[in-house]
Amino acid sequence: MSFAVLDQGEVSSYTWTPAIWMNNSRIRSPRFFPLDTILYEIEVANYCYTKKDSVLMNVLPLPTSGLKTLDSICLGETYAYSMNPNLVSYLWRPAATLSNATIYNPIASPEETVKYFVTFKDAFGCENIDSTLLIVNYPPSVAFGGNRAFICQGDTIPIRVLTSTGAKFSWVDNGFISDPNAQNVLLYPRDTTDFEITVATQSNCKTTKTIRINVQKPIQIILDTPIRFCKNEFKSVKAGGGLYYSWSPNKFINDTSIDTPQIYPPNDFTYFLRVSNDCFMDSTFVSVLVDTLPLVKTISDTTIYRRQEILLAAEALAETYEWFPKTALSNPFNYRTIASPSDTTQYIIEVTDGNGCKGRDSVWVNVFGKTVLLVPSGFSPNKDGTNDRFGIVKHLNIQKINSFEVYNRWGELVFSGNDLADYWDGKISGELAQPDTYIWSIKATTYDNEVIQKSGNVTLFR
Repeated sequence: MSFAVLDQGEVSSYTWTPAIWMNNSRIRSPRFFPLDTILYEIEVANYCYTKKDSVLMNVLPLPTSGLKTLDSICLGETYAYSMNPNLVSYLWRPAATLSNATIYNPIASPEETVKYFVTFKDAFGCENIDSTLLIVNYPPSVAFGGNRAFICQGDTIPIRVLTSTGAKFSWVDNGFISDPNAQNVLLYPRDTTDFEITVATQSNCKTTKTIRINVQKPIQIILDTPIRFCKNEFKSVKAGGGLYYSWSPNKFINDTSIDTPQIYPPNDFTYFLRVSNDCFMDSTFVSVLVDTLPLVKTISDTTIYRRQEILLAAEALAETYEWFPKTALSNPFNYRTIASPSDTTQYIIEVTDGNGCKGRDSVWVNVFGKTVLLVPSGFSPNKDGTNDRFGIVKHLNIQKINSFEVYNRWGELVFSGNDLADYWDGKISGELAQPDTYIWSIKATTYDNEVIQKSGNVTLFR
């Protein structure tokens, strides 16, 4: 900084004392850079007079950060900085790995060693800069030596942990390890087991890793026996307890070297099963019982007219009965059922005995599509209960009536209907019709979707 000296009159010399922390003590306005508070005296002289004055320079200390110059973290961790919170501004760099570059306590999360610089200013406008080095230590790489695909139950396996020198070791002690704090250990699990170890470096960065020791145990064959199923069927068999399977003899079986073969012997049979792994073996005999099928007999093939009914019956010693298809049957779950198919149909009866075995028989019901439509040639509507009305008295293969009409001899319509059950009661508009001969006409559609038309005469008697 510098001061302006106000001259009074003509001046021939300037002298500043003490002559320190300035660029020139013999000029009017030197530049000062005091390192501490100091009182300067200036002497001004001309050819006649000398005059003195003084100025006190109060030097304020620079603000301090309070930061550590060095610290460290492990890769993946964060570091919380905390510097002097009583300043008025902060500016950190580099800012990429900081949560906020303009606060006194940012969170740092670098992936490699970094030196941070922070520029800060106090309330008097004094500005300072500081730096801090954050070392990022890496966790150790961990591998295992000596592991095998499996060990036999009762065996011991030596395992060496491969990692950096000077590391510390901490195994999870499950009771099957020789030393939970050693790099080289003996493992002796009774069953397949995961062993977990944490390895720490000298900077206390840690890596946790797991090694699985596969243990093959003595064979315990798993198989439900005896195996039972019905004749002429096959059975999927599920065996367990090992890795390798061998069935003998090689008869009525699709594969002798798997745990789930399909077998289909025609009668009771016995297989020899050998089960093993890479350490142990066991064997057993497997009994197969083949149940006979229930005998069932239904009626012989038959022929009916369409819309007629036929009794289907089955003879069998069974617990359940079921007819297929179930259409046009009065009860498809009884050994006796009434069938009225519209077309030729093969009905199959399936019976099931107490062992779950099924027997089957079948019958063809041939349907003859003969069309029959009969009406009487006369009727007497006298309410004596005999022949009192005129209508369709018998029909075969008729799906629906399109029209049913009766005319008098002059061609006048006296009755009409459109249903198989419709009939003329011998009245015209509620009045008794006169005895006479009348003309009838019927148009109908058959189950073969054929439209037919018939007509004739009917005599009304009184």
